[in-house]
Amino acid sequence: MQSVRYAIWCCAVLVFTTTVFAQEYSTGPLLSPAEATARLTPEEARQTEAYTLGVQTVLWGMQWVKAGAALRGWGPALPERSTRLAIDPLPHGYNKFGHAKELLTHELKVLETPNTETLYSIAVIDLDKTGAVIVVHPDHGERYFRTSVWDIYGETRTISQKQDGSKPPPYLIAPINWKGKAPKGVKLIRIRSRLVTLGAHIAVYGNDDIPNVHELHKGYQIIALNDWGKSNNQVAELDQAEAIHPIIRPNTKTPKELLFFEMLGETLKDIYEFLPGEEAFVRQVERIGITRRDGFDFESLDAATVAGLKKAALDAQSIIEHKGQRFVARQQGGTWMVTNDLTSLDDWLFAPRWVGNMSGAT
Repeated sequence: MQSVRYAIWCCAVLVFTTTVFAQEYSTGPLLSPAEATARLTPEEARQTEAYTLGVQTVLWGMQWVKAGAALRGWGPALPERSTRLAIDPLPHGYNKFGHAKELLTHELKVLETPNTETLYSIAVIDLDKTGAVIVVHPDHGERYFRTSVWDIYGETRTISQKQDGSKPPPYLIAPINWKGKAPKGVKLIRIRSRLVTLGAHIAVYGNDDIPNVHELHKGYQIIALNDWGKSNNQVAELDQAEAIHPIIRPNTKTPKELLFFEMLGETLKDIYEFLPGEEAFVRQVERIGITRRDGFDFESLDAATVAGLKKAALDAQSIIEHKGQRFVARQQGGTWMVTNDLTSLDDWLFAPRWVGNMSGAT
């Protein structure tokens, strides 16, 4: 009976609204079905739909594409016959720390805004291969240090002197859907993506102090949870043959103008869980050929959809840059597209409250 009443109510509303709007078609905001159909061909309608959804997809996914590309770029081994620079903090391998041996200079291109007062260390962990891991820090005494725990999803946590004291407790780094329980005395950080990076830096008080920091580096460890309290051995470095799939598929047939959508599709495969409010949008992007399981299927798209996405990929980046320059002026001669980083989990095209806190970030 209740469903019948609901159906009658819907019919009544439909009749009422149709009657009212029919009187306003010539002057009001709503087109008649015939007028709406006549102003666009079916192909133009599909192109416009792809364009509007494509723009939002770029705004939504830019942070993940950048993060996915960065973490993949930090993990691979050095090319043959290459020499590691003393300022290089990269691990050049997965599941281990890399440590800079000297203070950074302008020669390092990995970080956009590094400082020259700390020695940097970076690790990239593939949680699909290691499972949950425990990160161990040494006792830093009175020395400043901070380790940022950053995943592809964009959520950043901090292990620091201010928060944890000179000798932080062990931290368990686990996928967000992990069902276990942290060992006693171990703090838990849940991660939304397959790849997670640990970005550590330790204060250096003059060049003569650098060897002391090198000694502290020896205390930075990544231990598989299964080995915790047993061997406590450093987790095995990932063989390069097992490395994460590339962000652009080998021998891809996706045209260059649409490679952003392929990069996003490959990155989405590595995100364990989205926020509840984003799941609906994840389903919407299937209309432009992107699924979490298969990535971007360019070959399934018709010509109108392809044309809309090509324009969307360019226009969205221009929207990002124009909006960002309202918050952060571009440095003269600079090439860093800073605005691609000014986003948040609840406002894809920048959250003013986030940008307003930039100067106070620590």
